[in-house]
Amino acid sequence: VSEPVAVVSEPVAVVSEPVAVVSEPVAVVSEPVAVVSEPVAVQSEPEPAAPESEPAAPESEPMAGPDPLPESATPLERFSALRSWLGAGGIRYEVWDEDTALVSADGAVLHIAFPTEFKRKLAAQLVEDERVRTGLKVCFPLCSRLKLLAREDEQAHQTSREAKASDARDRQMTLVAAVEAHADVQTVRETLSATVTGVHGSPDQALPPALDPDAQR
Repeated sequence: VSEPVAVVSEPVAVVSEPVAVVSEPVAVVSEPVAVVSEPVAVQSEPEPAAPESEPAAPESEPMAGPDPLPESATPLERFSALRSWLGAGGIRYEVWDEDTALVSADGAVLHIAFPTEFKRKLAAQLVEDERVRTGLKVCFPLCSRLKLLAREDEQAHQTSREAKASDARDRQMTLVAAVEAHADVQTVRETLSATVTGVHGSPDQALPPALDPDAQR
């Protein structure tokens, strides 16, 4: 026998109490900030005085050239005057004074020879030099172009330096011959069987007269 089971469901009372939320106002005080702007004294430094302008240098006068040559002067005479004028300018112009030789002066073209290519290049660096141009203008007034050549033949177109060296050798040979022919030297050679191996001295200096044998007794 199944007995019924009584199920009693009692109601549950749910009480919802109200919660009081109090919002208190927050006082925000904004205090003014006093900003005092004090004037700042700015001292402006005086501008530096502009430098005094230097007086302009006087324009240099054109270089005075060599003495004018007569119209009858030969090309060699003119070239000699040009060399002397350049040589007076100092060591800078030595290559033009000592190591040049005139080949020809064909109107507007002047042909000049040099013993080596090195010498030719040294001289070419001075073609636009004021002293060179001034000398050319006076000595070769018709010249408007230079042709510088490296000489091939040593015997042709001898330079001033080579001419001086050749002349010095010739004078030295003349001096040696004169010493060997001197009576006193011949006497010493014969007496001592000596040989003249060198002569030192100026070729331009005159030899002393031979000694008088009778005066030495």
